[in-house]
This record gives sequence, C-alpha cells and structure tokens, in this order.
Amino acid sequence: MNAFEYKVDGTSVRLVERRHEYRGFTVVDGGKHPSTSPRLADGRAASKRSVVYKRAHASSILASVAIVCLLVACGLLVMILSTQMRDAAYEQSLASIERYEQVVVKPGQTLSGIAEEHPVDGLSTSQVVDLLMARNGLESGLVQAGAALDVPLTN
Repeated sequence: MNAFEYKVDGTSVRLVERRHEYRGFTVVDGGKHPSTSPRLADGRAASKRSVVYKRAHASSILASVAIVCLLVACGLLVMILSTQMRDAAYEQSLASIERYEQVVVKPGQTLSGIAEEHPVDGLSTSQVVDLLMARNGLESGLVQAGAALDVPLTN
C-alpha cells in the first residue's frame, strides 16, 4: 500500500516523499519556529502546512460500496412495500363503496368540492376526484352546472 506526502504552499502542491505506513488523510499545521512545530510521524518538524495523503485499503472501499448498495436495496424495498400497501388500501376503499347516488352540479360547485362533500373512508380528496372522473367519464376536473354525476353514497 503506497501513500504520498504532499507539501502545500498557498495554491501549489508538490510531492515530498513516498510513504507506506499511512492509511488516511491528515492535515498538520506547523508553528513559526522548527523547535515549536508539531512533528510528523517520522520525527521531522511539520512545515507551515503539510498535508499527508494516504490511500485507502481496497477492502475498505469494497466495504463502503457494499454498504451503499445495501442501503439502496433497502430503500427500494421500502418503496415497493409502501406502494403495495397503499394500492391495497385504495382497492379496499373502492370495494367498500356499495352504492352510488346521482347529484346535480349546482352553479359554482367544483369536482373537488363535490369530492369533499362525499368522502370515502381511506381515500384522499384527490383520489375521490379521480374516482368521480373515472365513474362519470370526465376527461378533466371541470364540471358544468346542471350536469348529473354519480357520487359514492355516504353514510
């Protein structure tokens, strides 16, 4: 395993020497005088700003990749399960609708307002709007005053 030590001066970087014992990344700030400067691992005084770069083990990189893949797989599994549960709840709510009644749209009423007046347990207002559009063959959410719509019978 090889690592490199670089000396950083302002915006320039130069390779100082090759090392084999480092395994991480270290930034060492030095002092003004060599006698008060911190020491590097080999006993030399650190320069004003010495940066030691160390290569990671292939096994640690592989472990990191495996952990990321595992987390992604778990996230996908949670998404799939929640979608299936939501779909099952939606189907159960639709199955609970036993009858429909016909209502006449009054001036100023909207499909969303009608959906709020006729809620279905387990469905959001937007889902009831979708149900009303499908049931009544509507292509948009706009309804005309005087139109007759089938709506779920509420208790």
